Amino acid sequence: LLLTEQMSEIVNPGNRPYIVLEGHADAKMEKVQNTVHTAVTMTLGLAVVFTGIGLFMIPYMLDLMKMPDAVIPEATAYLSIYFCGMIGLMLYNIGAGILRAVGNPEKRFQEDSLRILRGVRFAVRFGLTVDPATEKAMFAQASLMDNLARERVFDELCKLLPLVNAEDLLAFAPVLTQVIPELVPLMGFDQKNPHHQYDIFTHTAQVVAGTPADLALRWAALLHDIGKPATFTLDEQGEGHFYGHAAISAQLANEILLGLKAPNALREEVVWLVKHHMDRHPLEEKTARRLLSRHGLERMERLLDLQTADMGDRSDELEALRALLRSLAEKEG
Repeated sequence: LLLTEQMSEIVNPGNRPYIVLEGHADAKMEKVQNTVHTAVTMTLGLAVVFTGIGLFMIPYMLDLMKMPDAVIPEATAYLSIYFCGMIGLMLYNIGAGILRAVGNPEKRFQEDSLRILRGVRFAVRFGLTVDPATEKAMFAQASLMDNLARERVFDELCKLLPLVNAEDLLAFAPVLTQVIPELVPLMGFDQKNPHHQYDIFTHTAQVVAGTPADLALRWAALLHDIGKPATFTLDEQGEGHFYGHAAISAQLANEILLGLKAPNALREEVVWLVKHHMDRHPLEEKTARRLLSRHGLERMERLLDLQTADMGDRSDELEALRALLRSLAEKEG
């Protein structure tokens, strides 16, 4: 099944429409599929063979390391075979779409726990499935990342956030919440509001995925509702409200980004977006001119992108304001 799915994606990525000569479609498609199947099978087969050879040579290599210099040429040959085996293993993992730590995953993550976060990024970027043993070790040893320099964590998060979709954030939540523990209260938090069918963390994941892959926007989307648990109230009808959560979320976002040693310009932009993500503006030229004068078109477009991802039911209103702002900016040169 995996090979069949991979062949379909290689032959016709994204299931895009294609044109062939009438009467030859089935024959050509079958020929291409057979060719791809043969190539993938041969690659995986060679990978298995080289891996087996490499693993078989390990004991001999260990013995050779204890012998005198006279056996260096022979040892070099064995080492070459061993590294071919390791390359074979990597080819197999890539061909099968698997992300697997080299050797013992727990030891690899103990050597450098940033590999946990980097592993998440590789899995997301290349669409890989994390090997179960590797994933178990990633989640079990996530606390090791507490000892990392915050700058390294921030740098890796900045590489990851533009790549993720909602499913990625939910699947790797144990890793993400370890480096940003303020996200933990959002998980499973029932908003008890007819306008919010998901818990706060699931909603947050969807908002992140719904924004363009702009770094400031992705950070703002991730942190925009982080103050909700602290502001939760229930009215007499049992409906949940989060009065003032934008201001609290902005304060928390500022503290989080300060802790991660984020650049001042990025931190200030994210905090501003979070603080104003609940703002509503009348659709009138006077207001639009004031917004352009104070904040500029680029910043306002970012805010509208965040609000659109957060409040889809207001998309028509937000797009009308966007069109007005662009029209005025164009007139003003």
